[in-house]
Amino acid sequence: MSQLTSKNRANKLIEERVNKWNESDSELSLHEWLGWSEDEYKIWFETSEPPSRVTKLFEFLDLLSETRVREADVSDGTKVNWGHGKHIRDLRHRIEELGKWRDRCSRGSESRANYTRLIQKLKSELKSAEATAEKNKKKRSSK
Repeated sequence: MSQLTSKNRANKLIEERVNKWNESDSELSLHEWLGWSEDEYKIWFETSEPPSRVTKLFEFLDLLSETRVREADVSDGTKVNWGHGKHIRDLRHRIEELGKWRDRCSRGSESRANYTRLIQKLKSELKSAEATAEKNKKKRSSK
């Protein structure tokens, strides 16, 4: 995930919403479109500071994502914590199996390209799971 601050992420969202408003045929004023009071809009317009409630929402979402335990579905139908050994073994097995199927497809074919995209996605998940496992291992060893 990007390391943008809550304020920067709020400003990025506001910019996207302003662009959508500009592209729309809406009869709403911009502050109405954004769901803000006239005072909130005036402060943002003059200072580029998003309303504190918008920034606080992003801070809350950051806190939720940091404390949430991610789960993974593995091939046998069970759920395990993200980065669990069973999860990592399952991802490696899936990548290996997809590689075999991909290799049966002719080079340049759409099927081969689809398998390659799936493998890339699983490799990305594997990298994330391995990083989580390493982080958890360091936490356990420091206790």
